Amino acid sequence: MTFNLKFKKNFTDARSYRQIINIIISAVAKTGAIICSFLFVPLCLNFLDVKSYGIWLTMTSVVSWISFLDGGLGNGLKNKLSEAIAHNKMEHCKKLITSAYAGIFFIVLISTLSFLISAHFVNYARIFKASEETSGEINAAFLVVFIFFCVKLLLDLLNSILLALQKVWLVNIIGLFTNLLLLAGVYFITKNVHDNKLYYLSLCFSVLPVIVLIICTFIFFATKNKDLAPHYRYYDYNILKEILSLGAKFFVIQIAVIIIFSTDNLIITQLFNPSEVTVYNIAFKYFSIFTFGWSIIIAPYWVAFNEAYVKNDFDWIRKTVRLLLKLWILLLVGVLLFLFMSKYAYAFWVGPKVRVPFLLSILMGVFVLISTFSNIFVYFINGIGKVKIQFIASLIAGLINLPLTYFFAIVVNMGVSGIIMGTCLSLIAGPLLGYIQYKLIITKTAKGIWLK
Repeated sequence: MTFNLKFKKNFTDARSYRQIINIIISAVAKTGAIICSFLFVPLCLNFLDVKSYGIWLTMTSVVSWISFLDGGLGNGLKNKLSEAIAHNKMEHCKKLITSAYAGIFFIVLISTLSFLISAHFVNYARIFKASEETSGEINAAFLVVFIFFCVKLLLDLLNSILLALQKVWLVNIIGLFTNLLLLAGVYFITKNVHDNKLYYLSLCFSVLPVIVLIICTFIFFATKNKDLAPHYRYYDYNILKEILSLGAKFFVIQIAVIIIFSTDNLIITQLFNPSEVTVYNIAFKYFSIFTFGWSIIIAPYWVAFNEAYVKNDFDWIRKTVRLLLKLWILLLVGVLLFLFMSKYAYAFWVGPKVRVPFLLSILMGVFVLISTFSNIFVYFINGIGKVKIQFIASLIAGLINLPLTYFFAIVVNMGVSGIIMGTCLSLIAGPLLGYIQYKLIITKTAKGIWLK
């Protein structure tokens, strides 16, 4: 208790103190989650072969596309709920939560029914370039992954609520527990399953996160947060429209993000073969330690920027952005070190099964640096809800991403390295526009589209 009081005195305001606590606890939880995610790779590679693992990665990334079906409700709820909390409007908070759950439940129901109908007419094994002998297993696995991902989409609203309450640390604790449970589940499967391996692996990764979220949602609303628990009497169509009006902008941004970040596996499968998906994802996973680490630092600031902006605390915003830029320089040094060690790290991690081209590692490092730098300003812009410029930039990036990846991968003959090259070039304008918008807003000179 004495340590806690002394620690708190070192920070000039409660907001900064909350972010430090969020970052410290999240760092511990995220470190555990990162370790688990790295252990998944050799476990799954030894359980499946390189091609089957590539098919599984492609399948799960395709299913992740349906995350855009929430219509931006999650991000819209996070911003609106944060504003309501800042103004201490607790009844409005309950209306926001109830209306958001009702809206996303309807979306999930329609999506699931549509998928079940279309599943009778689509051979997913052919899309993923799997053999005819495994078509039944692939189709069954895809069905399981899709349905449970839809359920998870509904339950993920808990994370938006926790982020609005500035409890990022709790989101990361839930993530750590989920990863530990998945690691135990995957280990059990690798020791006891000998047939239909892809199906049971998909079942494990689909069901366990849903179980964790159901338990956590029940505990959250049944204990100290009963006043926030959704109830049909608090549903308000106008409030749902209010969330969606902001969420619609996030919706288009989400679609662009999905095109840029989640189509790579399918593109590689179609242009090359599923084995190349494994190579690409090994490099992506290796450098993801920096995106994981950066997310620990940056995640609490979305809502904190919102609170500071609502309260006109521009000095705190400036100070925080300067700090984040200094931390990004340290991240740059770390990426360079990881790049020089990559050959030995791959050999130690996955052995001789997978060989990653050095050019692919270089471009993955560049991608990490672009995306993390951009996040500094994106989190500020998203937090205050002035996303029109980002909306346009994301739309353009999404449109040019596919032509660029095809050009570099096939025309220039860069192979899978061309995929990430196209992604980097499609993202390059984002950080510049974000920085300009931040400077205009923080100096109170923003006008027109820069303030929308």
